[in-house]
Amino acid sequence: MTTNNPASGNDLGLTGEDKQLDITDLPFVRGATKAEMKAGRKFPRVFWSVTPSGDHEADCKLGDEYARQALDYITDAKTPYVLAWVVEDMIALGNKSSGVELGFMSHVARRAMVGVVMDRLIAKDKAKAERNVSIPIIGTAR
Repeated sequence: MTTNNPASGNDLGLTGEDKQLDITDLPFVRGATKAEMKAGRKFPRVFWSVTPSGDHEADCKLGDEYARQALDYITDAKTPYVLAWVVEDMIALGNKSSGVELGFMSHVARRAMVGVVMDRLIAKDKAKAERNVSIPIIGTAR
């Protein structure tokens, strides 16, 4: 049996049926320390815990992979708010525009663009179908 672990690199449309998905399976999520909780952290998790390598290209690739894993998790666990938590921690932890964040956000933007294109295509098809509907006139001769 295959386990559905979004951190495993399995991108075959995970369903979460084989294994309870756990957000800590994501490589950039960790438990908050006692000190972080005492300092007023509102969640017991840190949703963006990364250390850039300093190699911009490698960091961009890592961020891209992290976004793919995050979006797979968000989809499979049906938890869209996870993305907001990640971005909130990016800001709060002071990670400033390293390649990891750039790669992550670029991947999210590309996936959002695909969604927008799909929505537009669906809307066009729906509008076309509505224009082509013929309304039968009642009482006409056959």
